[in-house]
Amino acid sequence: MRKLLFLCIGLHSLIALKAQETLIIEGSKPSYYLNHKVLPKENFYSIGRLYNISPKEIAPFNNMDLAKGLSLNQSIHIPLTSNNFVLTSDPVASGETLVPVYHIVNTGDNVKKVAAQYDDASENIKKWNGLKSDALIKGKKIIVGYLKVSKELSAFANKNIKKAPLNDSLKQSTVALAPIKKTKTIIKTPPPPPPSKEPNVNTVINTSSNTSEGFFKNLYQEQMKNRAETMENGPAGIFKSTSGWQDAKYYCFYNAAPQGTIVKISNTKSGKAIYAKVLDLIPEIKQNTGLILQLSNAAAESLSVTDQKFDCAISWSK
Repeated sequence: MRKLLFLCIGLHSLIALKAQETLIIEGSKPSYYLNHKVLPKENFYSIGRLYNISPKEIAPFNNMDLAKGLSLNQSIHIPLTSNNFVLTSDPVASGETLVPVYHIVNTGDNVKKVAAQYDDASENIKKWNGLKSDALIKGKKIIVGYLKVSKELSAFANKNIKKAPLNDSLKQSTVALAPIKKTKTIIKTPPPPPPSKEPNVNTVINTSSNTSEGFFKNLYQEQMKNRAETMENGPAGIFKSTSGWQDAKYYCFYNAAPQGTIVKISNTKSGKAIYAKVLDLIPEIKQNTGLILQLSNAAAESLSVTDQKFDCAISWSK
């Protein structure tokens, strides 16, 4: 029965995320944004990781209180800033990827007008969309920039939708199709498992994550060389993440160690241990009161945690 429940929740989340894969730019200069519909178990922090922006920017942009959380199916605006929105398709850092952001063509739009609206270059828009002239068809979706996200933390990146330009030959059709050659190239790169806690993901856990203490174990051992060990015991909570299910890259929120530190986390009940990288401080929201750590759900599965909170032991080097 539990597996069936996970399957239903997972399928709902996957369908909802699929609907949000086409990122449509909204707003006007300089306050551009994307619309996001809140999915089950999402919060400001998980959405921030999805769009590569701090939750402390999302909340005030929506005139909301960060501490009050979000409601299922609530629509919020995700601000596009210089940190997560770029007007170039040039290669980015190895840990990042680019996701197309689209503009829906309005009456009277042409390439020069759209480019001016977003401070973009006409040549970029033509190149990204396979255009040979400035003419545009009302209702078409054209790329006007890219959302820059983390490959490890954003489900958009995991779905390999980087650089999927439309080939608008100005034929009267409702959807611009990519050239056959480009389409085959995209198909050759299959997407990884869905970023939700469902039976398909659990299958990966049983064959990979549960047999490993984590990708960061060697880095932890390097950090510990000739350094004093710091230890702490206390209650830990769990947050939902797309990372770790397949590659055993585990993450956590922890206040005592600097961002980027690798920590060893043990489940005092099962005796199992994993190694995780510190993302940031623990989010200051009501449900995290009293916790010394928040751990990704993939890592919690590897520790055989069955509840939303558990007792843990943490060690790391200063």
